[in-house]
Amino acid sequence: MNELVAKFIEEKKKEQENKLKKQREEHLLNLGIVDNSNVTKKYCSKDLLEWQRKEYGYIYHDENGYFRYNENPVALDISDEDYAEICKLCPPESNKIEANESKLESNSFAENVVTVLAWILLLIGVVGGLAFMINAGESYDFNWSLFGTGIGLLLSCSISWGVLLVLANISRKLDLLNK
Repeated sequence: MNELVAKFIEEKKKEQENKLKKQREEHLLNLGIVDNSNVTKKYCSKDLLEWQRKEYGYIYHDENGYFRYNENPVALDISDEDYAEICKLCPPESNKIEANESKLESNSFAENVVTVLAWILLLIGVVGGLAFMINAGESYDFNWSLFGTGIGLLLSCSISWGVLLVLANISRKLDLLNK
């Protein structure tokens, strides 16, 4: 075999081994299988959990609460057989899905405010629109302009409600992608 080809193949094998080793370590860290001999735990409040996760990466949970490691954690060195058994129980892909689902539960303050404002706007639109439409029919002759105002208020508030909810959901999805 040509010397350049052999060298190229050897480099690619090393790159692939390093990539697999890194994926294995990421998977073990994500599951919380960490070598605790060289690191110390720093506990954090649940209020600062999202900020800590963005700032420091992995956040773990034990019987004392949520914590992060002061130093960069290192995955526990385990045998290939043990890792294969772990992968059977917790495949790397399913672990990412579970992490994403837990992130969906925690929304930022701005997204919650937009959602609440959307619901308040819908409530105002329904009550105000119905009030205008009821008042339009109370006089001797039907007041079409009052009825039209009620329909317009109801429709505009309903559309605004939908748009605000869509924007809040888009913001949640973008936040999820950035984590």
